[in-house]
Amino acid sequence: MANAHKRYNNIDQLLIQGNIVQDPERIQGEIVEFYQKLYSENTQWRPGNNFLNCPRLTGEEIEDLERNFDEEEVLRSLKQCAVDKAPGPDGFTMGFYIKCWEVVKGDIMKTFQYFYDQGRFERSFNATFIALIPKKKGAKELRDFRPISLIGSIYKILSKVLTERQKTSDVQTC
Repeated sequence: MANAHKRYNNIDQLLIQGNIVQDPERIQGEIVEFYQKLYSENTQWRPGNNFLNCPRLTGEEIEDLERNFDEEEVLRSLKQCAVDKAPGPDGFTMGFYIKCWEVVKGDIMKTFQYFYDQGRFERSFNATFIALIPKKKGAKELRDFRPISLIGSIYKILSKVLTERQKTSDVQTC
């Protein structure tokens, strides 16, 4: 069963410029090049934001967005995450963090405090695995695959907390 699953999770061959290629290095290079082109940005022109006529944040709203993280806020955001999704590079699901909260909360809160104090986090928290999921059976071309990102848990939790802080309220207009 494990071998069958492993076989299914590999791209053993790929149609490149009309030819079936089985060389793993060439396949890997083609995948990297394909997605670099697909997600590259044309930076010749970018719209400005000077046309936006949004009201400014009040001092109270700014204070609320910039406040320190508290345990309740982090745990509430964690509990809103899907507990059984695939783990990222760190190997942990959100279910693990919820179940082991009493054991891991000190370290998680230290990480959040570091982010608050420094305005940045360890680069490794943003480590991401990209998995290519076939859109159809027998996928042979790169356009037949859908990329998904497997992001580290701490990064997901931090993103969720920050997203919750920025959610639109009844008094917001933009």
